[in-house]
Amino acid sequence: MDEADIEKLKERCRKELQDTPDDVGLLSQLAALELYDLQVPHGEGINLLQRAFDVDRSDTISFSNYIDVLAEVADAEEIDEVYLQAIEAGNVDAMVELSDRLYERDYERDAVLKAIPYMRRAAEAGHAKAQDILAELLKEIS
Repeated sequence: MDEADIEKLKERCRKELQDTPDDVGLLSQLAALELYDLQVPHGEGINLLQRAFDVDRSDTISFSNYIDVLAEVADAEEIDEVYLQAIEAGNVDAMVELSDRLYERDYERDAVLKAIPYMRRAAEAGHAKAQDILAELLKEIS
């Protein structure tokens, strides 16, 4: 795909977004096109991913896309805040991932205690991986 093709696709997405500004799929597609072939994500691509995430913070795909790009440009505190926003919206994957992040930062008992509430919420929501990890975390602190 050459640069002209990418520009045509971007323009098509922009036109469609005028009619459906909250279309998460279109926002994500345009963001991917904006970020295409960049070493460091910036500008419009990040803004589009944030818009897609803000439309539905419980949506796993828009959350994952946004987090993946933020990992390249944001600090841990900013990324954790996005996780918390997704968790507040009921995003079960965000619960599991934030729990993992907290634990991986510091393997001490305090980190495990911080991670457990998020993992418990995900496990209670039926997330199989969270159920297994929660059992392991609870064993560690007992």
